Amino acid sequence: DSTQSDDSDLDNYNESANSPSITVADPVQLDKRFHPDPSITTYAVGETVGYRLTVNLLEGTVNDLVITDTLPAGVTFLSATVGLGNVGITTANPIGAGDQPSDISGQVLTFDLGQVVNPGNGATDDDLITLDIQARVDNIVANQDGVILGNNASLSFTGPTGTETRDYDADAGTPGIQPLDLTVVEPDLSLSKTVDPTSISLGDEVTFTLLLDHTVASSADAFDIVISDTLPVGLSYVVGSASVAPSNISGQTLTFSIAALTLLDDNTSISYRAQVDTSAAVGVALSNSAALSYSSVPGATGDPDNGRTGDDGPGGELNDYADSDQASVIPTSDAFIDATKTVLLSNDVNSDGIVNPGDELTYTVTLLNTGGVTANNVVFSDTLPANTTYVGGSLTSSQGTVDDSGAPVLSVDIGTMNDAESVTITFRVTVNGGIPPGVVISNQGSVGSDQTVPEPTDADGEDANGDQPTDIPVGIPPEAGLSVIKNYALSNDTVEPMGTINEGDEITYTLVLRNTGLSDLTNVSFTDNVPAGASPPGLTVTAINTTQGTAPAPSNTIVINDIGTIAAGDSVTITITGIANGVGTVVNQATVSTDQLDDTLSDGDGDPDNGEQPTEFPVLPPDEAGEPVLTLSKRVELTGDANSDDQVNPGEQVRFTLVVQNIGSAAASDVRLEDDLTTVNGTLVDNSVNTSQGSVVTEIPLLVNLGDLPPGGSTIISFLMLAGEPGELFNQAIVRDADEHTAEDDASVPVVVFEPFDPPFGRKVVNDDGLPELEWTMVWINPNVQYTMPLRVVDPVPNNSDYVVGSLECFPNGVSTQTLCEFDEVNQQVVFEGLIGPDPGATDADSADNEIVIVFRTEVRNFSQVVNNQGQVNWDEDGNGSLDDNTDGSQTPNPSDDPGTDDLDDPTSWTPPIYIIPVDPKNIPTLSEWMLVL
Repeated sequence: DSTQSDDSDLDNYNESANSPSITVADPVQLDKRFHPDPSITTYAVGETVGYRLTVNLLEGTVNDLVITDTLPAGVTFLSATVGLGNVGITTANPIGAGDQPSDISGQVLTFDLGQVVNPGNGATDDDLITLDIQARVDNIVANQDGVILGNNASLSFTGPTGTETRDYDADAGTPGIQPLDLTVVEPDLSLSKTVDPTSISLGDEVTFTLLLDHTVASSADAFDIVISDTLPVGLSYVVGSASVAPSNISGQTLTFSIAALTLLDDNTSISYRAQVDTSAAVGVALSNSAALSYSSVPGATGDPDNGRTGDDGPGGELNDYADSDQASVIPTSDAFIDATKTVLLSNDVNSDGIVNPGDELTYTVTLLNTGGVTANNVVFSDTLPANTTYVGGSLTSSQGTVDDSGAPVLSVDIGTMNDAESVTITFRVTVNGGIPPGVVISNQGSVGSDQTVPEPTDADGEDANGDQPTDIPVGIPPEAGLSVIKNYALSNDTVEPMGTINEGDEITYTLVLRNTGLSDLTNVSFTDNVPAGASPPGLTVTAINTTQGTAPAPSNTIVINDIGTIAAGDSVTITITGIANGVGTVVNQATVSTDQLDDTLSDGDGDPDNGEQPTEFPVLPPDEAGEPVLTLSKRVELTGDANSDDQVNPGEQVRFTLVVQNIGSAAASDVRLEDDLTTVNGTLVDNSVNTSQGSVVTEIPLLVNLGDLPPGGSTIISFLMLAGEPGELFNQAIVRDADEHTAEDDASVPVVVFEPFDPPFGRKVVNDDGLPELEWTMVWINPNVQYTMPLRVVDPVPNNSDYVVGSLECFPNGVSTQTLCEFDEVNQQVVFEGLIGPDPGATDADSADNEIVIVFRTEVRNFSQVVNNQGQVNWDEDGNGSLDDNTDGSQTPNPSDDPGTDDLDDPTSWTPPIYIIPVDPKNIPTLSEWMLVL
């Protein structure tokens, strides 16, 4: 009743129809199985396979017993062990460790046991001898998945008639002697790599996913799995972002190690994030390759006597356990979230219509998604402009979460912006005290997302002329100003070759009429006579559009005379579309007229230093390829004139503006701007670099990745610097594209030593009409030509008197302002702080326009004593806009003067008249005091 797997029963050859045949009363019988688990018949390359040969004996003696085992080709013998069913069994030949097999000839193992004696012991389950053979499936080319390796065995002994043999037959039902078959199995893994998204803006992140999977052909577990993932230059691993931590990171290569992937597990995946470098070439795919290797058994070396590996790579001759895949991401310079910023004088403290210290400004930022797709993780950030103070809690947004905890840096986490969705952000600032007229308050924030590069805010909201900072001057009365920028673009490329402006292609002019002043422009009209071609070349106008006024029917003579009013800071955009007619250079310039200004011509290069230039572009014959022509114009302007001297002094702020244009007939690719700021006589203001296209790679040296620039395309880069030592603040930049088309320009401004300002002077008089109270009046005048300077006046209460509570009054006139007018009770002194406007040539209040008048009263204690009083002033001598370095003891204060005497800088005195009859008995003078008075 026993089965063949029951070694305790000798007569067990009845498992199935495939059991080997036996001879009744045969003294020996031979069986063979895989060991230790007979059911496992599949083995991987390099795996150790165990065979067990079992010789069943009748009790008694068997002479000359020899067992032979023939291993299949591709399997190598490792070791063998002989086991006895009971301790009474003896063999004539030794069976200890290393004694058997007694002979190895090729794949044939011979076990010569000699005479074997199995004494009777009454038991039937121990009449046997076992031969356990350890072998290895070799790593050879012949051993491939599904290959069957058959193992044969036989025994011989001397019987009554001589030598007898018995063959092991694994399947008696099949004619012939059938071996014990081993099937070679192999793992077969595939590696696939994907990236999401497949295109991404500079500086943003993508997610790579590696999928490791058993293919349908795989029939074994895989071990020692190694994925080597090499990021190309232009991509950087985001540390800590991998779902499975890399076992090693070396440069751009990430290594992931997995001990095993079983057939049951089937697959596994690894994901991680990578950031696109801001220096990556726009439009050029970044290919990320991953290589997979694995082995058939743990610790495999790939040698013939070991397990199989992937050392030969995919498709290798032998060690081909390998695969690879790659995924590509395309960097873009997309910036489809438009950001328009305006500023409004929202709290005009003195209602003069001029931005002055203490006034409040409101900034409004309008974001608009124009990309046709959803933008995710949209974030707006803005650094408050210099010379202002944030109004706490004033940051608002129509969407998202505002954060002003890091002021002066403001941030709004907007989240998701759908196509065509807009968001409005506002915040308020106050203009700091001590800011002189002429200082420009300049502000520019930026917005970015997972799909876009940071886009600076734009004062006019028109992309065609770049992104302008939002500027407003301090202390400048409203006046008119107008700029008219005219650009061109290849709007419909219908003529071969693509990418070149050829005759017959569609061209669009974009004109932005921007009111750059602080007052409205009225009765605005526009005129443009577009050349029709063909010689000289021109355009056949097909469409005209305007954002304000009435667009006329298509014509080369264009007049729009009903634009009306353009408010301060607003703009009007006009587009003119036409078909290029003729070959050569098209030259065109428009004219705008207003009630407030002389006619203004359009400007084609965006450089105010060279006046208004016509807009020009080349047109080539059909089938002729063009080239880009890069231009670079650079200018510098003083934006932080702390002392109103119209000169750049050490420490003052200047703004460099660079305009890059492609005035050629074909696109420029991979455009980079370089500006070595390491040797400039100045210090770059942190985070002040802005570019209207592309991305800032580094600030020092300045490297900006602009991407591709189409024909007629332009972009603006700006940054702020603090002037260094006296000398020249010189700066030069160069722009180049992938084909080494270059342009360069420089800008410089002298940095001059500041000539110290003269101090304000004070005139002080006393009036005793209100005895026993004295009224003291100081008039302070600024004799300097331009500078509205900070000052601090201190006037101690004079001797022999007491301050009359509530009597202090301060009167700043003209452009002068006050930030402090108080009586310091602790130090018994009057204190005034503020700004005093210039009055060159003035000598008294009657001849001054911006004088500061300070009036207060004291009460005389003793009418027999003289009362002396003198104020003093500290002023901004070095013109840096601050009093801090002038009130620290390093400056000698300037005293007030009594105009009633010929002496200079003398105190103002009150002497009691001899006829005074004291009212208060306690003040009656003694005889000796009367004698002093007399």
